[in-house]
Formats: sequence, structure tokens, C-alpha cells
Amino acid sequence: MTSASPKPPRRSSKAVQDLRRVRDEAIASVSVGILITDPHQPDNPIIYANPAFERLTGYGAAEVLGRNCRFLQGSGTDPSAVAEIRQALKEERGLRIELLNYRKDGSTFWNELTISPLRDAKGRVTHYVGIINDGTERKGVEQHLQQVEKLAALGTLLGGVAHELNNPLFIISGYAQLAREKINRGLYDDLKGDLETIREVAQRASATVNRFLGIARRAEARRALCLVDDLVKQALGLMSYDFTMRQVTVRTQFDPALPSILADPQDLSQAFLNLFTNASQAMAESHGRGTLSVSTTLVSEQGRPWVEVRVSDDGPGIAPEHLPRIFDPFYTTKPLGQRTGLGLTISHRIVTELGGTLTCVSVVGQGATFIVRLPIAQQASPDGPSSGSH
Repeated sequence: MTSASPKPPRRSSKAVQDLRRVRDEAIASVSVGILITDPHQPDNPIIYANPAFERLTGYGAAEVLGRNCRFLQGSGTDPSAVAEIRQALKEERGLRIELLNYRKDGSTFWNELTISPLRDAKGRVTHYVGIINDGTERKGVEQHLQQVEKLAALGTLLGGVAHELNNPLFIISGYAQLAREKINRGLYDDLKGDLETIREVAQRASATVNRFLGIARRAEARRALCLVDDLVKQALGLMSYDFTMRQVTVRTQFDPALPSILADPQDLSQAFLNLFTNASQAMAESHGRGTLSVSTTLVSEQGRPWVEVRVSDDGPGIAPEHLPRIFDPFYTTKPLGQRTGLGLTISHRIVTELGGTLTCVSVVGQGATFIVRLPIAQQASPDGPSSGSH
């Protein structure tokens, strides 16, 4: 007969009080803001705010207790981020998200927010804990680095833009010369077709310039419903000249029935552009040509639907010792000056901010496959007192 395992010693009431005091002092002394809300009360109000929350937002505990967290929102807060928070609360799950919030004095800060549900012994949610970290400085550095990467991409694309503009300009010049000759000969009735051709070619040239400017322009990030296939095709179009010069054959397989996703189209297009550029450079440096395969499909994982994009190349592949670090900032195996080491980092950040994943599988000598998974768009719940925090 085996003896029962010994029970842990029971703490004295003084020990319990000391432990609670240490816990309370620890929560009060941390540098991140901490909120606790009660979802069983109307509008999920704040019932606790630590001193760091006041230092971060300017709101004292007495001003926020009993209120829903949405007072931190403002005109610049992304509604889609708010919808994600509401959905997480509705599903009683944790969430990490970044959104623009407002201090008491009206100034803004980037809130790196973590929400965690607290559960009782039966698994029922009793409270929510929100951890608020000021990510404004990091966000500024990241936006600067992202612009640096965009400018680096512009250098690659500039040759393609010049090539795309040279052809229509040659056509416009030729038809303009032809129109002048017809005018000199009095053939005015024949001008309509020439002028229409000039107009159409000029529109194509204008579209080329606008695609180029779309990458260079840094607009405020705004999420909208969009189709992944359209963004992938746009990025492939921007790379067409680069693919031609590097002798890269592109094979695509798109799913026309994919549901929409919620994303900043400019940022997500940039993420795909970085993946295509990385693959093109890898194949060119390996054997001077290659095949890029791009596919989109709908997959399910853990009961959730995801839009999946696969980008595969037949380049040299990535060694196992390098694979865990490929998304680290400035990490590159190439000599200094050849690459910024930011493209994959930025793509990874863009995808994860959307609640998605970016992973890579590779076999040395056979190439690499980057797998992007993005959550499909959820129907935003209507705003109202029962919508939850934020």
C-alpha cells in the first residue's frame, strides 16, 4: 500500500497577507500599465488601474474606475483593431494587438496591448487583465526602417519602370510625328485614331508611374477589405521587369473563390513584394535563372479558416542554422551593402500585425517556400455599451 503524497504546508494568515502585499506592490511598481475589468458588470468596466497607467495616459485611477476602456480611442484609432478586440472578448480568448490610443491631453501613443482572461476553477471567465505598453518609439523606428526598405525596393524597380515608360513614350512620339504629318497634308479625318492611340498609351504610362509612386508614398496605415489575389498580382506586376532580366519564370495558381481579408493593401502588397524580391535575388545568385511558384488557397487550422499564400523558389535554399534567424532585423548572409537585411523582417511584421503567420520551409539545394497565412475578415460587431473594452 503506497502512502499518500504529502500535502503542501498551509501558509499562516500573516504569510498570506505578506504574499498579497508583495503581489500588490509588484503590480503597482511595474513600468507597464495594468487594467483589470469586470465582464459581469454592464459595459465591462475598469475595476483596477495601476500607477503606470496614470503615468502613461494621464488619467488617474479615480477618473477611469467604472468606465469602459474605449475612452482611450480617438479619430485615428483603426476601427478594425477595435473590432478584433471585441471579437476576442466575445470569444473569451486572449489577444495581442497594436493600436493608436489617446492620452488625456489629446496626444497619441501606440498601445502594444495584451488582453488575458482570468478564469475560475471551473474555467469560467471572471475578469480580464489588460497590459498596456507604450510602443511609440519602437513604432517610429520600425516605420523608418520600413521606408528604408521601400526605398531599397525602389532602386530595384526603377529599371523596370524606366523600361515600361520607354516603350509607351516611343509609341507616343511616333504617333505624334505621324499626326503632325497628317495635319501638314490636311488629313484631319485620319487624326482620330492616332490621337486615341496616344491617349491609351499615355494612360498605361500613367498607371505605371502610379504603381511606382504607390510604393514610395508613405500613407497612414488603414485597413480595408481586400482580396489577396489582387495584391499578389499587383506585386508580381511590379516585379515583371526584374523577373525578365533575371530570367525568372513565374507560375501561378490562384483560388478565385477566396474570401476577403482585412488589411492595409499597401503594406500587404509590400510584404509580397519583399518575398518575391528575396526569391528572385536568391535564384539569380545561385544559377542565374529560376522558377518562382506562387499559389493561393483557403485552408483550415484548429477550426479557423485562413487564406494561404505560398511563394516557392528553386534557389539554393536556406541552411538549417540560418533558418531560425531569417526574420531577425538586418540578418543576412550576404556581404555588407548587398542587401538591407530588412525585407523579410518587414514582411513578417506586416503579416503578424494582421493576426497571421509567415513561416519558411527549405531544403538546401532545392529552394525555399515561404508560407503566409492570413485570417479571413470577420464581421465587425456594432458599437454599443455591450461591445466590450476599447
